[in-house]
Amino acid sequence: MVSFLTVWSASRSPEAESLTLDQTLSSRYTSPFDSIFPNCIDLITVQEYELHNPNSMILSSTNDSYIIGNLESYDKRQYPSWLDQKYASKTPEGQGFGHSFVIPRKRVFNIVDHEATANDCALIKEMKTHFLTYWNDPVHRKELLNSVENVFGAQNNKLSEKNEAEFEATSPRVTEDYHEMAKQFLRLEAEDFVFAFHPYPDYSVGHLHMHVFPRDEALRRVSSKQHDKKTIPLEAVLQVEEEDKLKSRV
Repeated sequence: MVSFLTVWSASRSPEAESLTLDQTLSSRYTSPFDSIFPNCIDLITVQEYELHNPNSMILSSTNDSYIIGNLESYDKRQYPSWLDQKYASKTPEGQGFGHSFVIPRKRVFNIVDHEATANDCALIKEMKTHFLTYWNDPVHRKELLNSVENVFGAQNNKLSEKNEAEFEATSPRVTEDYHEMAKQFLRLEAEDFVFAFHPYPDYSVGHLHMHVFPRDEALRRVSSKQHDKKTIPLEAVLQVEEEDKLKSRV
């Protein structure tokens, strides 16, 4: 099994890693969320999340966070340029089979926001605990898999409707791979997941969200790698916060 964290760490020089973390976590982005991103508020407003998103994508909730499914499939082969020309340059698939998200109910801009790591990182620790508690229930594992399957199937329908001949040429292998990955996915344990963030300024949504996806390369081989360089593991965030705390005591 190839660890995502191992690959991520090996791909960065100590200078590059230090620069990345210093720019994101140590050099905070503290401007008020509402004034900087007024057009993003309705995209993922916490109190109205259910009003703006399919209920089927909200898999679990606590007083502090939601677990939501991915609206895009994990398989880049489901986004050919003949379906949409924009996919010739960039495809929107997730970072691995079962890629999902944990988001706080409280409005927090990004992992670089002080509120994301306040109180000894209480919020992001809760977000991880929420997912692990959810995943430890076999019923919920199948629920998350069903979410993956529904998106996978919906994307296949789009392909079939657009060009049935092209779809039929690739569908058997793509479907076979899905069933094999689904079996592997259900066997994953807590240590088999990556918990990570895309820090400002290289981010997509103006609301803090934790990416959760498998570490194993076998469950990422047909998924996006384009975001890996900007993906900061939770472990790195916690390490930097702990180092900052120790420095402040000196």
